[in-house]
Amino acid sequence: MRRLLFWRIAIPLILALIVSTGLVKYVLEPRLTESYIQSSLANYLITARTIARSVSLQLQNSCSNQTISDLEKNFSETGQFSIYLTIPNCGQDNLASIDLNQFDNQPDTKNAISGLEISKTNSLNNSTLKSMEIVIPIYLDNQIIGALRLITSTQPIPYLLAQLINNIYLALIALIFLVIVLAWIISSLYSPQINKIADEIRAMVENQKEEITVYDRIDEIGYLSRIVHQVSINLKDRMKKYVADRNTFTTILTNMNDGILIVDEAGTVQLINRAASQMFTVEENSAINHSLVEILRNHEIEELWLNCQSKKQQLSINVEIALNHIHIRVIASPLEPQLPGSTLFLFQDLTRISQLEIIRRDFVSNVSHELRTPLTSLKILTETLYESAWEDPAVAKNFLEKMDAEIDNLIQMVQELLELSRIESGKVPLQKTATMPCDLIQRAVDRMQMQIERGKLLIHVECQADLPSLEIDSARMEQVLVNLIHNSIKFTPPAGSIIISAKRADSSIIFAVKDTGIGIPPRDLERIFERFYKVDRSRSNLGTGLGLSIARHLVEAHGGKIWAESIQTQGSTFYFSIPIQSL
Repeated sequence: MRRLLFWRIAIPLILALIVSTGLVKYVLEPRLTESYIQSSLANYLITARTIARSVSLQLQNSCSNQTISDLEKNFSETGQFSIYLTIPNCGQDNLASIDLNQFDNQPDTKNAISGLEISKTNSLNNSTLKSMEIVIPIYLDNQIIGALRLITSTQPIPYLLAQLINNIYLALIALIFLVIVLAWIISSLYSPQINKIADEIRAMVENQKEEITVYDRIDEIGYLSRIVHQVSINLKDRMKKYVADRNTFTTILTNMNDGILIVDEAGTVQLINRAASQMFTVEENSAINHSLVEILRNHEIEELWLNCQSKKQQLSINVEIALNHIHIRVIASPLEPQLPGSTLFLFQDLTRISQLEIIRRDFVSNVSHELRTPLTSLKILTETLYESAWEDPAVAKNFLEKMDAEIDNLIQMVQELLELSRIESGKVPLQKTATMPCDLIQRAVDRMQMQIERGKLLIHVECQADLPSLEIDSARMEQVLVNLIHNSIKFTPPAGSIIISAKRADSSIIFAVKDTGIGIPPRDLERIFERFYKVDRSRSNLGTGLGLSIARHLVEAHGGKIWAESIQTQGSTFYFSIPIQSL
């Protein structure tokens, strides 16, 4: 900075001095020369007049050629010039009676005798040397008796003038050195402070310093430091706001469940958030500055972008991403006029909504199926009884018993549906009390004892006596165990066994109902807790398909979780865990 400031000060001044030197050489010097010559001519004219008066006084006494010669010689020796006298009537009585015609070939002499004074310069032999010539009349008693010619030679630049010019050149050279010294001194005085301000600005940009030092000076450095200090404060405030806004924007963009993607006019990705990158299985950093087609690899979205660009309006479509098996709604919006040519894509994941729609359709289908079977049976039984069976009391009684059984199934289904609906909506408050796990298992086994004996099954209870009590709704959790035991009874052939156990695992008690039944196919294992879902082999068995769904909701209402493990033909095990400090 110091050298730069030095040259910025020195170079313009040095150039100005060089230009001044040229002006002296090519403008001032000729004018000074001309002025000097004109001044010399004026001085020589005065000298010539003085000599002319002296000559006229001496010619009063005698006038001869010898006298004129002596006068020319004497006056020429006294100065740096030559004197030539022209006295036409010298030696005659009337010196003033002059015939001018005899001077036709000497116009200057003729003009002088006529009363004119002539001052001029002449070039000598076509060279740069010049002569100054003065021609004036000589008066005697107010009569012109002749002419006096004064001639002197002069150099292109006389000595005094040359010395003056040389002095000017020396002064300019001295000024150049003075300028260099002053520029060095000025740069030495200002450069350190300017460099320090620049270093502080750089440190502030690199977040190593927050404010610029203010110099208590009244010159430009002090003014500069105050302005820069104020600018640094404003920039710091703006930077804080910018960082806060950017962090807010980044946080919102990152935590959005909807995907965001922005492309420019050429279809190059300029921004993509985490949700969008997860939907299309791409890295956020690798997606930037790549084409939309390359990143999304979906021709429907590409066509949507092209239509949005051409129509300049918001458009939307629903697409399925086969790679991730997700359904998304794509909304393309032109970002005019803020970002001309750019397009904003909003990706809304509709997979859960699609799944819920499938569940809703399945639920309606299952309810319809479960209701249609008993209602159809009731319709057939009623029609048969109405036509002829009512005449036979034994047959009529049998039909009525079957109708009663179907009605019981319908009532059970409706009750379970209402129960499940209340549990899912949270309208069933849990009446929590301290309950021992072993007591809970025993009550459930006692309730299912008759079904176990009817199915000719063996049941075993494995429960550690030192298990801590649980804060649970014992009636609801007993219902969970009853549902699981009932499920095992249905799918376990005679002579099979059911083992019910409870053990501690970290901060939870894990209950298990294990059977030696037919098992569950792997494709059905993940769906057995859905409403009305039944394994294909059980379609002919009794049951609504709601028991496991009710069990799942009750366990989750206690802050636990439920799952199943199974091997086909070898049996199944249903587990559920309840936290010791239940929520």
